[in-house]
Amino acid sequence: MELYDAAIADKLFIETSALISESEENEDIVTHLNRWMKKGQPCLFARYAAQKKLLDYCIINENEFLMLEESLLQEKIWKARRQWEIKTYLGKSMGFILYLKCDHLLKAENLIAISKKLASILLKKEVGLNATELIKVYLKNPITKSKIFCWDTPINYFSQKAYATWWDDRKIPQGIALSINAVGHSVFANLFTPKIAKDWSVKTIALSKSCSHFNDVSMYKSNYHTDHTLPSCFFTKNNNLEKSYIFPITENYNLERYHRKPNTDWDDVDERKDGNPYIINYTDLPYYLKEITTAKT
Repeated sequence: MELYDAAIADKLFIETSALISESEENEDIVTHLNRWMKKGQPCLFARYAAQKKLLDYCIINENEFLMLEESLLQEKIWKARRQWEIKTYLGKSMGFILYLKCDHLLKAENLIAISKKLASILLKKEVGLNATELIKVYLKNPITKSKIFCWDTPINYFSQKAYATWWDDRKIPQGIALSINAVGHSVFANLFTPKIAKDWSVKTIALSKSCSHFNDVSMYKSNYHTDHTLPSCFFTKNNNLEKSYIFPITENYNLERYHRKPNTDWDDVDERKDGNPYIINYTDLPYYLKEITTAKT
């Protein structure tokens, strides 16, 4: 992986914003976003996922968002989310990005309402400011279909308005976005190793304190699951704020516990502790994942 270069990232951000602004096809927008993710996103996990084509996107343009009936908009977003959940269940994706291309909406007075609407459609529930929202991410057990791994996973907000501000680590070109990813899932699915996860977390945290920090080389302290989905401080005009959307550290856990050693019994997994999964029964899966499980067994 290349080191993050802020100057290159800034130049690429401006270029990508212009390219997306001129793009009308969703495929082109995905291409431009993924190209920026590879080098311009401060998070090493995101850059790795983009390079390995392990990110899934759902693109909404401004006209769709404003003109389409909400039921149809929800149908499009949820179809994309279900497709991504199937891929994560099979261990083939690291993250989902719901992206709203904004030509004029970023300047709107009601950007808070726009962001709430996008989050509420994604989650099929009303989402307010300063609330922590989690969704379940599943991973198929290769030994038995009766026991499934599950992670409670946060949703994080990104915006072009973050560019060159105190929350610059949450920037995304020419729009706003909601991102879902579970690092523990990616390690259990063998998409990368615990050592890489630990090394990259150290480097990422050197650039941004937005998710977590290290106490020492072996222990990872995280408030990842306590981040607000839509922090109110992201919508203020004061760019000199402290990162007040960061909350007190809760639990310690060792990233080595993320990893299933080659001969580990898949049913012998500790109860949930932040990045660790917990076990659910096959009967508790969403119907569309049950269908996949049945088809694959």
